[in-house]
Amino acid sequence: MIDQGYLRRAVKQRKRKEIYSIPLAVRDGLTFRDIVLWGLSHDSAVVGIVRGREQMLACAPTERIREGDKAVVIADDRIAVIDAKA
Repeated sequence: MIDQGYLRRAVKQRKRKEIYSIPLAVRDGLTFRDIVLWGLSHDSAVVGIVRGREQMLACAPTERIREGDKAVVIADDRIAVIDAKA
């Protein structure tokens, strides 16, 4: 379960931001670190992954992205899909 207090604090620190669950374009070898770096270069904060019904915050950098995973992202606007390169 996602800690709602953590997410509210994160959003307050990033004014005018919203929390989104964004589909990921899966590439061979893609890791949580890759999508966090993608977020940094797109003025967004990737804070976790949704995998099926499981919600994971602050994943290990080496956590592999799987087909169907979604990123939990704090951003100004909804992003259609995250296409990070491994």
